[in-house]
Amino acid sequence: MTLPAGPGHPVAGDDLVVVARGVTKRFGDTLALNNVSIDVRRSELLVLLGLSGSGKSTLLRCFNGLHPVTS
Repeated sequence: MTLPAGPGHPVAGDDLVVVARGVTKRFGDTLALNNVSIDVRRSELLVLLGLSGSGKSTLLRCFNGLHPVTS
């Protein structure tokens, strides 16, 4: 994905603060996250939406180290 350059539009790859590739998390036999990849840039607004039990909180807990990722 290429973003337009200019004020309010950073060039793709600039100021990445979170980069995750292929994050998988299992709780026993339950697959909570399956091969999740995400980039978050400084000053970017990100919203995680999904049904209850879809892995939103688990993803954030993996990012901040509260849950170790499976792979």
